[in-house]
Amino acid sequence: FAATEHSCTPDLDMRLCEIRLTRMHRESGGKRDECPLNTTTMEKLISAYTPDDRETPVRLRKVADHFIFTASNSCIERLYRLALEGHKRWFGPQHRETLATALNLAGILNELEEYEESIALSRWIIDGYERTLGPEHFWTLHQRANLACVLSLTGAKEEALSLHRHVLTVFSRTRGREDYETLQSANDLAVLLGATGRTT
Repeated sequence: FAATEHSCTPDLDMRLCEIRLTRMHRESGGKRDECPLNTTTMEKLISAYTPDDRETPVRLRKVADHFIFTASNSCIERLYRLALEGHKRWFGPQHRETLATALNLAGILNELEEYEESIALSRWIIDGYERTLGPEHFWTLHQRANLACVLSLTGAKEEALSLHRHVLTVFSRTRGREDYETLQSANDLAVLLGATGRTT
């Protein structure tokens, strides 16, 4: 792998890092604890980042998606941040792939218990989905439910309850009372009500 130190272009550095990561992932059986070199190789990949290449953010996100369970959360977070930065620049802040990248970053932030930033990012994602897909689209509602779950962890239970009620109301009307998503929303609301000692 020392060959990357003498490579001619950042793109070649990135490609060699991707190959190395794929091999380690395969050899370890996809287990994070058995991939001790993942973090080092991820660092090399991050250092090879070139913001002027339109394909770079797409590749970074693919790597982060693939190794999300085998590399450290801190490395995955940095990959998603760089990918989101590039997606905003090349595709626009409301492009579906930009929003999907932001959604993945929010998930990692939750894993790291960086709830304040995750909540702010989730609100931005919801705004983007509302503008591009509509307020009652599945992904808009799904992200509202995700936000409610995170808010409940931070103590903002009233807002979380309001979001859960909204999602349940819309799913009941658009998908029917027996639909899986409706039932899941009803369960989410019931669990949070129980945690607050309330029934309604």
